[in-house]
Amino acid sequence: MDIIVTIIIFVLIFSLLVLVHEFGHFWAAKRAGIKVEEFGFGLPPRIWGKKKGETIYSVNWIPFGGFVRMLGEDAHDPKMIKDPRSFIAKSKWKRTQVVVAGVLMNFLLSFVLLTFGFSVGMEPLLVNSNDLVRAIENGAIELQSGVVIKEISVENNAEEFGFREGDRIVGFESKNAQDDEYLQDVLAGSVGTYQVLQGKSLKSIEVSEPLEGVEFYTAQEFPAVKVLASSHQWLTDDSYVLDRDGKRLLSVEALHDLLAAANPADEFGLTVFQEGKERKIPLKNIQAVEYNGVYVQKVAANSPAEEAGIKAGDKILQVNDKAISELRNFMDFSKESSGEEAVYLVESRERGLLNFNISPDKDGRIGVFISQLLLIDAGLDGQIVFSSDSLPTSLISVKDVKYPVYQAPFEALREMGRLSILTAYMFADVIGDLISGEGVPDTVAGPVGIASLTHGVVQDGIFATLRFIALLSLSLGVINILPLPALDGGRLLFIVVEAVTGRRVNQKWEAYIHSIGFLLLMLLILIITYNDILRFF
Repeated sequence: MDIIVTIIIFVLIFSLLVLVHEFGHFWAAKRAGIKVEEFGFGLPPRIWGKKKGETIYSVNWIPFGGFVRMLGEDAHDPKMIKDPRSFIAKSKWKRTQVVVAGVLMNFLLSFVLLTFGFSVGMEPLLVNSNDLVRAIENGAIELQSGVVIKEISVENNAEEFGFREGDRIVGFESKNAQDDEYLQDVLAGSVGTYQVLQGKSLKSIEVSEPLEGVEFYTAQEFPAVKVLASSHQWLTDDSYVLDRDGKRLLSVEALHDLLAAANPADEFGLTVFQEGKERKIPLKNIQAVEYNGVYVQKVAANSPAEEAGIKAGDKILQVNDKAISELRNFMDFSKESSGEEAVYLVESRERGLLNFNISPDKDGRIGVFISQLLLIDAGLDGQIVFSSDSLPTSLISVKDVKYPVYQAPFEALREMGRLSILTAYMFADVIGDLISGEGVPDTVAGPVGIASLTHGVVQDGIFATLRFIALLSLSLGVINILPLPALDGGRLLFIVVEAVTGRRVNQKWEAYIHSIGFLLLMLLILIITYNDILRFF
């Protein structure tokens, strides 16, 4: 039943967006004195139609969107240019108004919904990793380290073993939160010994059969600042710095900028995750803050680095006898050796100094995820070396963003501008990836992917659904105004060419170009849909 409801809601949302778009063309055409022959809901064949005035208003069998059929819109007949009621006979300005009206209506719908959402309060718009980082840093997203139990259902065995709602699982067997397998083992409810933080007490719970009836908060790897080595009295090796005075720290670069701008007498309250618990630790008496080399976070499977023997935790000192002090040094020196064998001098905590002969690929990559090292000298309190890393973390809540009524429209416009630019770049990247043979990025969704997203959005309530419609409407408007054949932007481009050259483009050639563009657009949709289906299954 949920699937049927989701499909119905998806069709209604999609139809609303297209109908709003087509109504823009319809309204502008009527104002321009163009004869509108048909305004249809859905796509032909027709179920029902009624003529009112000179326009047929129809309902069609394919329940996706709608269409406007104007006299002389794609006319091959030269007589159309002489018919004062045809689209092609109108001035360049009036044709431009008709062409862009659909896009403007999509933008208007998005503006109205976002303004309403920002006025009453809605979750922030998170469409990429930068948005997520910004929301985390400003406190809009509440996180907790480890895997947190959200709910335990009535039929379960978790309570029998001693688990409670709100428990934070910070370790499993001999694996702590830093181990790659920890997250998947815990989420799978595996048999074994769990290290669990209940309130302020750290307990070990033995599980003799797979856990049942446990719902976790969304948990995944989040960026964090790791303590690699420390002589500080309160900071231990392999602990994590989560935030400074309540503000989340996601990279050593953020920590560097924070401390480099401070006075030596300043004191910082750091929240640190160590030994399964979060602790507040003061950091003061800072004498020096400096970058101190490059650290290997992870090594990609079957990569040149793995085959050579480089391991996570190694420090890269040199490439071809050139000293590495910052990330850009490593990237530059590796690119200089693209396609050729280079000698990497590495320092390992367990194995000492080692040389590895590795051939970077054409982009200078050897298959390692690297981080800048940051050295903090806290005087008598000791020295600490930090690196960027990741830590399994639970997303507890996302706080609503709310603005005063007078400010909400401006915030809506700002978000629309930012997201419009992002949408255009993403569309260009998709085309570029397809041309280069890299395939469709996983971040791109077609009709099947959007329908799948619709299910989750609808479960989150009316405001989440309105925000979703606003984003889809904006995306539809942006993509439609791109200067590509068969799209509104392509039609606008021909009007611009006419205005610049002073000559009307040959209608046959324009029709052929739009037809080819339409076929390519359909092919793109099919490729993205095929990718959606593969991802779905």
